[in-house]
Amino acid sequence: MKASKQCPKCHSLKVGYLEYVADRGRETYQESIVGLTVPHRNRLLKTAEPIGTLEAYLCADCGFYETYVRDPGSVPFDSIEGFHWLNDPTNTGQPYR
Repeated sequence: MKASKQCPKCHSLKVGYLEYVADRGRETYQESIVGLTVPHRNRLLKTAEPIGTLEAYLCADCGFYETYVRDPGSVPFDSIEGFHWLNDPTNTGQPYR
């Protein structure tokens, strides 16, 4: 939806954008915009920290919802507990020579 501006499930063009995805457990609106919150590896205290702001796209016809990290380059993926790569991020797809 982010690139096509069309729902991949029902193909509707009634797609909306949510600038922020908020955590309802916070006191104020500004505090609620914490985004992606995950536990970190190698931490003595088992606490969760916000590591990225989330944005979302929503289909008004079928309700399909996609969430994205706004700035994925700033997320420390290798320190996220429970995270693993599905593909090798160092593989450029080029043949070895």
